[in-house]
Amino acid sequence: MIASALNTQQLAVIDALSSGASLTQTAEEAGIHRNTISNWRHKQQVFRDALANAYYDRALLVREQYEIRVDSALQTLDELIADPNTPASIRHKIALAILEKASTPPPPPGRLPCPARAGAGPG
Repeated sequence: MIASALNTQQLAVIDALSSGASLTQTAEEAGIHRNTISNWRHKQQVFRDALANAYYDRALLVREQYEIRVDSALQTLDELIADPNTPASIRHKIALAILEKASTPPPPPGRLPCPARAGAGPG
C-alpha cells in the first residue's frame, strides 16, 4: 500500500495539498521548507502517486457534490432562457454553454487525467 511507504508528515502534506491548501501554507503547518515538498514531488514516486490519487479522490468528491445540484441548475437555466426579461446576451451565453457541454464527449475509458503527470494541482 502506498500510504505505508510514507511518513506521517508526508501524509499530512498530501491531505493539506489535496484539500486546496497552498504549498507555502502546507509547508509552514508541517514545519518544513516548501522545497522539501517540491523535492518529494520530484524525487519520490510513491509520494507523487499518493498525491495524484488524493487529487483524484478530491475531484471525485467535488464532482459528486456538484452532481447533486445538476437538476436544479438545469431548471434555473431553462427558466432564464424562457424568461423574456433575461437579456438576449445572457440567453445566448446559456445556450452556447449547454451546446458545448452536450457536444463534448467524456474521455475514453481508461484514460483519466492524472494531476501529477499533467502538471495540474497546487504547487
